[in-house]
Amino acid sequence: MRKKNALKFLSDMGDPFFILTKDPEGKKSINFGIYGIPETILIDNELKILKKYVGPINNKDVKEINRIVNK
Repeated sequence: MRKKNALKFLSDMGDPFFILTKDPEGKKSINFGIYGIPETILIDNELKILKKYVGPINNKDVKEINRIVNK
């Protein structure tokens, strides 16, 4: 049910993410310091964390993300 709800949310609201990952056991997320949802983490090709957003992202965040990604 959660997956269905998440997919509907992304379908209705739009999917701003380039890559979505899964961590069904909740172990890999510890490496990124994830402790709640939603969280958005920008990482580079070397898996270095560029920026982390805790909580829902807003239009200001999206503009900042676009600036970081398009450097």
